Amino acid sequence: MDLKWLLIIIPLAVVFLFASLRSVRLLREYISPDPSSRRTLEPGNMKVPSRRSVRFKTSSNLVRELMRDWSSGDLPSWEERGKVDTPRAVLAKLGTGVDLDHVNSYLRRAFPWGKPGSKWLLNPHGDYDFSLVVMTAILFLYGDDDERLYPETRSHLLGNLLTAKGRQPRRTVPRSLGMVMETENHQLMTESSRYLRAKWIADHFGDDPRYRRDIDVLKSKVMKMLGVLRRSGFHEFNSDPYSAYSVTALLNLEAFGSREVSESARFLLNRLFYQFALGSSGLRRVAPFRRQLSRAGARRIDMDPVSAFMRVYVSLHPRGLERIKAGPHPEHSLMASILPYRPPDEVMDMVLGDGRELFVRMGHGGQSSPEIISRGSGFVLSAGGVNRGTISRLVSRPITLLLDDDRVDLRDVLHLQGPDNEFRGWNNTGVHGRFAVAAGPVRVPEGWEPVSESRLWKLYRRREVTIGVHSREKLGIIVILPGSPEEALLALDHLNHDERELDHSFWFPGGERIGYDVLAPRNRWVITSVGGQEVERKFDEWPLLEGDKIT
Repeated sequence: MDLKWLLIIIPLAVVFLFASLRSVRLLREYISPDPSSRRTLEPGNMKVPSRRSVRFKTSSNLVRELMRDWSSGDLPSWEERGKVDTPRAVLAKLGTGVDLDHVNSYLRRAFPWGKPGSKWLLNPHGDYDFSLVVMTAILFLYGDDDERLYPETRSHLLGNLLTAKGRQPRRTVPRSLGMVMETENHQLMTESSRYLRAKWIADHFGDDPRYRRDIDVLKSKVMKMLGVLRRSGFHEFNSDPYSAYSVTALLNLEAFGSREVSESARFLLNRLFYQFALGSSGLRRVAPFRRQLSRAGARRIDMDPVSAFMRVYVSLHPRGLERIKAGPHPEHSLMASILPYRPPDEVMDMVLGDGRELFVRMGHGGQSSPEIISRGSGFVLSAGGVNRGTISRLVSRPITLLLDDDRVDLRDVLHLQGPDNEFRGWNNTGVHGRFAVAAGPVRVPEGWEPVSESRLWKLYRRREVTIGVHSREKLGIIVILPGSPEEALLALDHLNHDERELDHSFWFPGGERIGYDVLAPRNRWVITSVGGQEVERKFDEWPLLEGDKIT
């Protein structure tokens, strides 16, 4: 190769290497950051509930339906459906005592269909950790019951199917040269399964000091991982669909881990379900999330993966709904049915509708999106959040008003989004107590008719909630008002009759003034002031869980 070609190729190679390393750094920072580098957030003034005084029922129509559906019929192909369906079908059959000879024979013939870790171009057979978490539950639930899980089947499970072995956790994506951190849900599924397999062996063959050394090392690693989640929150918060798989890993740790591991996992579960309860109504939730961007345009508002677990808990609660149906994601409902965790009293009271009025802010750290919720008797008004660029994998959703009804399509609930249909351009953080604002029109469901209106305002009365709406092309306001619509309209018109003023501020009847900037940059809260006092707008620095009672 002559000199002139070398002079061309070498600079190009340097540029390519620099760009590649920079891309890897960005991937590590924004997609799957090193847990040790994540910022510790203040916990906030809202204490995570832990009190449990309610005795849940041992079964329900929903639980029986789930067990029947998952245990009936033939076992699906291990190679084709081993990621989600087949391990759960095995779990249900073992739980109900159905086809035990066939199930044991099936498992002894099965071998790993893939490898743990993210599936991608250079690791095309990844995602085996989705199977690991269910098979780990099988080991602990039935490993000591020789009549359900036969001894030779248990040996095959331990020796061949539970492939997360050894002392050293895997923190990076397989075949990424150690440069890209593994995603949060994969780390939780793989490392919880690795630790629990070692714990089961140590509990049953503890005379060998090697087993005890293994479990001590792995327990320390798991506790460190759970500690990061406690201090910094979930990176993949509200992730659709991955949050449910993180929940399943935590349910295993809570059920089968040592006392310290179990307590740490239980705290995270309590907080996660508390956050769900704060932002949901009737097991429906519209919230910002990280991963997957392809689900940004979803219209169903009952598809949150965490709701699948909560459906089971509601069905088992003494004040719950006996006729509640499985709904979306029955694979996660099955895990909630079989594993022993149950949410605290306050979480269940909120999900079942206790009517308390709160204004809540949830921080998710740097380069992320907050969750902001105003909830009260008969309504939940939740912010849709903000996208921080494509590489952040953040999905901003519309600001929504959920009422005590059964609507599950976004078009059938009052909502508010940015000036167009592209979520990457929205800053939908403009929510305060009983108030929401954004740089676009309010989307009013078909069939809603105002009960009172003026030049600037329309008032609706739905489910005993009075709702004020101001809507034009580049500004939308939703406000929850006390009293009758007629009285509310007079007060609104008196205080908020100037369109130019409404561009940046709103006066609550008999209350305070709220200032806002609907074109706020993507790292700032849309709300600028409340009652003449400036607010902390840098939501990257917000605590994990901050709230105020509304009087």
